[in-house]
Order: sequence, then C-alpha cells, then structure tokens
Amino acid sequence: MRKSFFLVIIIVMLSAPCFARKKPEYRVFRTDSKIVYGICFTDKGGALAIADNNTIKVYSTNEDLLLNEFKNGHSSQIISLSLSKDSTLMVSGGKDSTVVLWDFVNARVLKRLNYHDGIVTSVHISNDQRYIVSGGTDRNVFIYDIESDRIIHGFSDHSDDINSVKFSHDDNWIASLRRLR
Repeated sequence: MRKSFFLVIIIVMLSAPCFARKKPEYRVFRTDSKIVYGICFTDKGGALAIADNNTIKVYSTNEDLLLNEFKNGHSSQIISLSLSKDSTLMVSGGKDSTVVLWDFVNARVLKRLNYHDGIVTSVHISNDQRYIVSGGTDRNVFIYDIESDRIIHGFSDHSDDINSVKFSHDDNWIASLRRLR
C-alpha cells in the first residue's frame, strides 16, 4: 500500500505544472465600428484581417501593429472575409450587395462583382484560388470563376437568407447554411 501511495504523489507532482494557471495572453485590435462581422487569419497566422465598417484593417498578430488598410472596395459595411491559402488574394462581401476580389499583397481592388440582389453575408475562396463562392440575403449561392470572370453556377434552392458558404478542402464540394428563423 505504501508503494502505490508514493506513486500517486509522484504523478500529481509531475502533472502539477499542467494545472498551473497562467495569465491569459491576448491582444485587442482597435476598430472604428462597434460591431465587426468578418475576420480571417493569414495561413501562417501572422496577420489578422478585420472588416471594420467599409474598410479592412490588417494587424500583425505578433505585435500591436496595423500592417495595412484596404479601402474603396465597398460603399457600406463589410460582412464577410476570406483569404486564399497563400495569402495573395482576399475576397470580401458586404451590405452593398458587392463581392470584392483584392490583391492582398498590394491592398488593391482586382474586381468588384455585382451579381447578388441583397446583402452578401458569406464569401470563400477555393483552395486552388480559382473560384469564389458567395451567399446572401437574396437566398442565392453563386460560384464565380476568377480566371474566366463569370458565374459558372448559381443555386436558388434556399428558403431563407444564406449565413455561411465554404469550399471543402479538396474543392470538390461547397456547403451552404441558411438562416433558421
């Protein structure tokens, strides 16, 4: 009995550092808007893009530093953001019914797309960077081909606003989620 008691004490002593409370580390990134709808990290996590009204602010996650601002893409609040896997392209969707494709490196608009009839609530770039999927309050989901500059498929099967759209990791599937009332 004495050996098993000793063993339990050693296990507790060795695991004690795991239970020690550390002060949580976090950063606060300042925005002009009280409500932020869209955020996304770069692939390696070194930067965070934040939709702040009709501007996108990119902050370093390693230090409290504003790296870039993306302006003049939207005329009203941005709702959704998505970054390409290699962090060269970004897409945003907003209350102005617009999907904007950005050059993430140079912070400039590449294309402004106006094919939704309502608020664009969700956008996502495919992993191969060839397509954008978007959904909105018009209850439509669109797949846009970046290279050919055209909609290649539209879905209008939803009975309510679209909340979220995503490509699968292999880009063979898209998923869309409608709002439940």
